[in-house]
Amino acid sequence: MTAATDYRFAWHDYRRRVLWFFGEWLGGFLLIAALAQLASKVHGTYAPWVLAVLGPAWMLGFIIVAVRLTLFHCPRCGHPFFWVWWFNNPLARKCMHCRLPKWSESDPDADKV
Repeated sequence: MTAATDYRFAWHDYRRRVLWFFGEWLGGFLLIAALAQLASKVHGTYAPWVLAVLGPAWMLGFIIVAVRLTLFHCPRCGHPFFWVWWFNNPLARKCMHCRLPKWSESDPDADKV
């Protein structure tokens, strides 16, 4: 397996983490809103138990996928891509440790050695 294949697999994992993040964030909100509406139609009145039960579960899931996205490791250096111990940048375009550009399929510094 070449280094480029490893990088592509890592970026595919990153894309999957981003999709989980947005799916949990937006999909969870829509699911809870739909279930609250359905419960209010079934019971004929507002059903706060839907929000009381599903709200914390949704928030816990959101926290889990957000932390998992933040902890994505750089395919080149293996350190967390978006943070160093004193600084966090979830929109970083380069690794905070080795400066590997995001979405690089191979090591741009390999030809400099």
